[in-house]
Order: sequence, then C-alpha cells, then structure tokens
Amino acid sequence: MKLQFTRMTFASMGFFLLVSVWALTGGKPFEHPRLNPFLEELLEKIEQFHQNKQEERVYVQTDKPFYKPGETIWFSAYMRDGIDFTASDVSDVLRVELLNPKGTIEQEYQLQVSEGATKGDFNIPEAAAGGLYKLKVYTNWQKNDPRPAIFEKELQVQAVVLPRLKMKLDFEREAYGAGAEVTAELDLHTNENKPLAHHEFNYVVSLNGETLVQDLERSNQSGKANIRFLLPQDLETNDGLLNVMINYQGQTESISRSVPIVLNQVFMSFYPEGGDMVHGLPGRIAFKALNEFGKPADVKGVVLNEDGQEVASFSSYHMGMGAIDLIPARWQSYSVKLTEPAGVEEVFPLPEALPRGFALSVREVDENDISLQIHSTETETLSLVGMVRGKVYYATEVHLSPSGRQLRIPASNFPIGVAQFTLFDEKGIERCERLAFVNRHKQLKIDIRTNKERYLPREEVELSIRVSDEKGMPIPADLSLSVTDDQLLSFADDKSSNILSWMLVESDLKGKIEEPNFYFDPEEEKAEIALDYLLMTAGWRRFAWKQIKDQEVLPQPYAADQTRIGGTVTDWEGNLVKGATVKAYGYSTQTDKQGRYEFRNISLPKENILVSINGKSKRTGKSNQNVQF
Repeated sequence: MKLQFTRMTFASMGFFLLVSVWALTGGKPFEHPRLNPFLEELLEKIEQFHQNKQEERVYVQTDKPFYKPGETIWFSAYMRDGIDFTASDVSDVLRVELLNPKGTIEQEYQLQVSEGATKGDFNIPEAAAGGLYKLKVYTNWQKNDPRPAIFEKELQVQAVVLPRLKMKLDFEREAYGAGAEVTAELDLHTNENKPLAHHEFNYVVSLNGETLVQDLERSNQSGKANIRFLLPQDLETNDGLLNVMINYQGQTESISRSVPIVLNQVFMSFYPEGGDMVHGLPGRIAFKALNEFGKPADVKGVVLNEDGQEVASFSSYHMGMGAIDLIPARWQSYSVKLTEPAGVEEVFPLPEALPRGFALSVREVDENDISLQIHSTETETLSLVGMVRGKVYYATEVHLSPSGRQLRIPASNFPIGVAQFTLFDEKGIERCERLAFVNRHKQLKIDIRTNKERYLPREEVELSIRVSDEKGMPIPADLSLSVTDDQLLSFADDKSSNILSWMLVESDLKGKIEEPNFYFDPEEEKAEIALDYLLMTAGWRRFAWKQIKDQEVLPQPYAADQTRIGGTVTDWEGNLVKGATVKAYGYSTQTDKQGRYEFRNISLPKENILVSINGKSKRTGKSNQNVQF
C-alpha cells in the first residue's frame, strides 16, 4: 500500500512526525475437537458472557502534548471493538471533554464516528489559565463497565519560550536514601539533532533550598554526561533538586529535576505468581514499591525466615517492580527487610504459603512458543484456558503429578496482547491465573519517506507511506499523522500513552501505569522484562470467574449512542413491503422480509427520506415509523 500526502507545509526546520496506525494481526480461531465436559461448558459460557457484554476501546492521538494559550488542540480518535479491534458496531458517537486544571469541564461536545474513526479539535482561548488540562474521551456505553477503560490524556498549556537546545535529564533509579550515590544522565542535542559534544555545563544540587554540591562537567562525543553526587548520611529532607545550566550561543539554558529521595517510608505490595505460594513448590513473588507520595521507588532487600536467617535477596528492575524467587519451607513464614534506600526500618511480611495446592508460572515467551511451568502437590487432571481480551484461543486438559509439568503452547494461536492463562482443578475451581504479553513482534512496520531531505519554510512536503505486517506483507491500515516541532516534544518530555500501550495493555489492567510508552519503546532494552513485571503486579487480581460461571447478567443502564435511522415500509393496506428501495442522504438500502430498513452512521437529518416502490416514490420526514403508499 502506498499513500501520498501533498499540500503539507513546514513553518520551520526541525520537526517530529508521529503516526498512529490501526491494523493489528489476529490469532487463529480456536478449534477444540475433544475437550472434557467442564471445558466444553465453560467455553460456551465465556462466549455467551462476552456476547452480552460487548466492550469498546477508545484511543485519541493529539497533534502534540504541549500547547500555548490561543492554539488549537487537534486530535484523531479511534473507537474499536474490545476483542478484535475492528470498528465498533455498538456506538456511533464519542463524547469528548476538555477539563481545566481545576478538574471542571471547560469544553465538551459529541462526535459522530464513521468506520471506527473520527477527528475533532478544541480552541484554547488566549486568556486561558496555564496548567495541566485533561482530554477525556469515551462512549456512553462504556459507562456500563464497573471499571471502564475511559481514555484520558494530560495536556500542558503554558505560555513559554522554548529553549534553543534539546535537553533530557533522567535519574538512574526511582529512589535514593541517606548516604546513597545518585546518578543522573544528561543528554544534550542541538535543534538540528546533532549531539552537543564536549560542551561544559554547571550543575547544582540543593537540599531544602540549600546548596549541597556545585560542580563543572563536560558532555562526551555523544552529547551525554553522567552526573554523580552523594546524599548526606544525616539526610532529613526529601526536598532535593538537581539543576543543570549550559552556556550556549551567549545565553544560559537550563533543565532541572527533583531528586527522588526516600527518607524512611516505603510501601511494599507482594503478588505471588499465579495466585498463591505453596509449601515445597518453586515460585516467584512479584513486588511493587512506592514512596510516601505513591510514586514508584527502586529498592533492594533480603528475605528472612522466622529465625532471621537470610534466604534470598532481590532488587527492583523497573519503576519499583521486580520479583523474588523462593521455595517456601513447610510451616515457615517469611518477611522482607529493605537494605536500600537506607533508613527504612519496617519489616514487610510475605503472603502466607499454602500447605497444598498448585503453582503456575510463565518461564519464557518468544515468537514461537509460550512456555508455562505447572507444579502441584496433587496428582490430578486439570483444565487450562488461554484467552486474549476475553476470547478463548487455547484450552486443554493437563494431567499432572507432583513432579510438575512444562507446557509449550504455540504463540501463533494468539493475537498480540495480554494473554490470560487460568488453571482449573477437577472440581472446576480456578486455582491459578497468570497474565503474559504475547506476540510482541506482531506489529505493523511503517516506512515513511519524503521526496526531499531538506525543506524551506512553508514549502510543500510529499510523503510516501508503506505499511506491512510482521512478515513484510503489505496491509491496509487506518492512519493518523501529526507533524510537530521536535524541540517542543523534547521540552514537554511526554511519557504518556501511545496507541500500543493503551489498546494492548492499559485497557486490560487496573490502576495508573507510570510512563506507559516505555514498554513499547524499541530502544528500551528493559522494556520486555519490565512489562512482564507490570503484568505480575498491576495485572494481578483475585479471580472474577463467578460472573461467567453463573452467567450473571450485568446491569446496562447506559444506552449506546447511535446515529441510525430506520423503520418499516407498508402498502396502503398495511402489508409489510419486502425489497422496497429507501434512499436517504446519499445512501440507499432495501427493506428485508419484514419490511424493515436501517441506515447507520447518518449525519443529522438535512432532508426527508425517499422511498421507491416499482418506480413510484414518496418523501417522509418521519423515521422509525411506518412509511405507507
């Protein structure tokens, strides 16, 4: 597929082009020639449950994350079916709200959606207050979900003069305590995207407004530099600031970040892989650490048994998340003691292990296979179900003994996304559940080429875009494209959702995810493992299978907003007319056997409906009522 865009002009040099695209490849339809009666019945109930509870997912791409008063927020929106990501056939209307920094609705309206996509804009008044605004987009139907995945995006509005350098400043870890060595990486580039190599800069570290460290450093050939300093042993404040100042072309540019200091308070949460730890069975306990402000905190620590002996050690991998490998001994309890950040005195008890039971773990996920390890204290035939976004793609019986069993499931069975594996015992009771992200490679490849390497201000730009699947085969796609000054993107330091993180992960999990676009950044080496820890923590939950097994019908008080015109056609004697041609707003359809007709995605009425039968016609201004001849 080749698309050409013309009549595009750049006002200045140095722009960033962002493309969001919809055309995800799916998994194979699940076929089960022979399953036990429990699985047969369960699969039928799962299908029926999701037919009665259709899910919609909405994603919005804005042209940029940072605006000045007087500018316009341009956006494209996608409304998709929650299972296969085809255009949703439930709602035809999106509700769009712009919330001001006080949290109240500044502007709102509704947008008609055609074939799963639409677009809109908000004008920011010249006198608008600066601050953090929020774009909120959803369908009325989504409000029926007890935990709706309503799309929200924060947008900064501020009158600011952009710096003349592109600067990034990030700390190596998410938490530092008393006496810790702090490391931060500075990345400097010119507006022409060239490294600011071998350039001197000053940095100042202050604690509670008083200078702790002040020094001079120099960037390397790549425009990067590591800044290191020690926090005092008698640290008494978490108000720390690192400020970097660069003298560039006769002016001083600066960038600053708050130092993530933790004094003595960390909150730890623990999540046994699969659901429970079992005596004598190998397992992992995922953890998540937060500071006193509810932000991720990187930690190190040890696991102690009842006698105070160290049996394991651990450290967080990303955003305060990680996992502890442990084989619980019979009748032993365990606790965690943090060694970093220093000063945390609290000892955290680990969840109690069960004397008997099952353990389910994900050992490896690659392009070919999903490797699951199942351990048990019982000799039993279990049932395993694998789903993605509520649709079953794998189900089987598992004959298990205390020696355990390893399963290798073909990854080609599944589409890209969060797979949910659930293990049931012989009584049909769910015993273990694990989430894993599968088929990361099943993403579209987008090749964008310009007709020239450089352009003058206001010069027309022609783009050629080629979209292919993971195999290199051309594939049709819905595209939205924004062109933005990359200096502004660098200044905004936007780490919010992108189309992959929102549709494939965030909509499946509960709670806020910090810097979600990290997990799909191809340049982040830690992204894949970090995503697994995210699924073991944010995705961990006690089971919600009761609704499916009991075929519980959830209340749906909110009707789907639809732009449909329909009705029936009858003759003068009141008989329903089959095959009558009904025309409206440039569309044409025919009545069915019951004389019914329907138009979908019709704009607000501007003219009457025209009905034709055997060359005769009549206009009517009434829809959803009988039309008679």
